[in-house]
Amino acid sequence: MKILKKDIGKIIIVVLVVIICLIPFRKKIIRKMKAIFGYYKNSSGFQSAECINCPNLFNDLVADHEKAYSNKQGIEPQEDFNKLDNLLKDSILLELKTNNYYTIRESESSRPYILPRGFDFIQELSKLYMCNCSKDSIPYVPFEITSTTRTLESVRKLMRKNKNAIKTSAHLKGKTFDISYRAFRENKKQCKNFIQALDSLHNMKKCYVKFEKNGCLHITVD
Repeated sequence: MKILKKDIGKIIIVVLVVIICLIPFRKKIIRKMKAIFGYYKNSSGFQSAECINCPNLFNDLVADHEKAYSNKQGIEPQEDFNKLDNLLKDSILLELKTNNYYTIRESESSRPYILPRGFDFIQELSKLYMCNCSKDSIPYVPFEITSTTRTLESVRKLMRKNKNAIKTSAHLKGKTFDISYRAFRENKKQCKNFIQALDSLHNMKKCYVKFEKNGCLHITVD
């Protein structure tokens, strides 16, 4: 009986050590387990036909996005678009323009400006996505960026009509942008390859991503 108690004690210690060692990887483990068992719904039971496993792959919280700019490069929130334009003139921000790799949707609440770090990330994302399409022998379909850097004024206006908008929006810092997964429409294979590319960069801890039911992926570059 005494021997059994000692064995149980050793087992408990080993289990506790394993649990402690796995804590830093808990989010990744949870995502992988859900994918393995085909659980493609988030806590609200919502799933998207265009991006079936996105709720589980991209579930970083608002607090996670804030970490990306709290102690690193990021602009100070600007009051209006005139001041944001000045940052572009001073080459602090770079302008994103529609090209063969991605399109820029016109937006009343933001300007297609982003910090150089974010600009480089988007180029890397597009190249990785293109590589995936090439491997599957399917044509490349540009992804669509729907929102980029906002101002304090535009955020206040947006909060009146968009429940996802918050006063401390990450879009104020020049490192955040939204990409529409619904814009792929019937191009499901391309959408899948794009998601794989984004997931790869996400797993490399180059960005934080939040799946949103409104059809967008909220991305903050780390």
